[in-house]
Amino acid sequence: MTTESQKTAVPRGSRHLLTRGLATVTVATLALFAASALFASSSVTRGTLLTMLPFASALAIAGLGQTLVVMQGGIDLSVAGGFSLYVVIVTKYPAGDNHRLFAAIGLAFLAAIAAGLVNGYLIGRMRLNPIVATLGTNALLFGAVLWYTAGIPTTTTARLSRAANATWLGIPAPVYVAVATTAIVTIVVKLTVSGRRFEGVGANETAALTSGLHVKRHRTGAYVWAQVLYCLAALVHAGIVNQPTAYEGNNYLLPSVAAVVLGGT
Repeated sequence: MTTESQKTAVPRGSRHLLTRGLATVTVATLALFAASALFASSSVTRGTLLTMLPFASALAIAGLGQTLVVMQGGIDLSVAGGFSLYVVIVTKYPAGDNHRLFAAIGLAFLAAIAAGLVNGYLIGRMRLNPIVATLGTNALLFGAVLWYTAGIPTTTTARLSRAANATWLGIPAPVYVAVATTAIVTIVVKLTVSGRRFEGVGANETAALTSGLHVKRHRTGAYVWAQVLYCLAALVHAGIVNQPTAYEGNNYLLPSVAAVVLGGT
């Protein structure tokens, strides 16, 4: 005899492929494109879209970093300083020499890990408010930017510019980077043991502590990986802009937070 609970039971592993949040964002995006085509047709031309997509890709990657932090109940306001620092490292250190580009990229990622560890220590270990801690780190990062550049704009190397402005099958290369990064982050968070533990810590800190999970380690890791993703976004941006300034990251602070909110994190 079939019970009521058996009738309403949902098979294990079944999920809605299109969540309410994703459906809302999809419909809103389509409506935006329709309105743009109707009232500002020049904004959806091929040339305009090809110009916009690389910057949108950099924002998407930075938004992934902010997502990891928000999943742990925090917020990272050091995006601007970190982003700006990584941009000037990969443009100023090579001094136009393509052979020094990979060393500059390595230095940028090392700086990103260091900045993430500072945020992680202040918030995960010392239990400081995320807004206060990341604002302080942001000030330090901008100080490093001004010390390193003296406020003078730098020029992107030819190799980085070619890579960032390339197109594959008519689509800008940064779009592929953003899609691949999104897929990797999603797989790690959703399908790996460490990723599920990371989600568990963010969902309920008390339950995570009771289960024996290393809450401080995961919280610190969120800020480290966030800075690594900001660094990757900065590489994309540095290749798009021929002569970036010392304040390139300012345009990514609030949009990265807005992307997380719209994404339903």
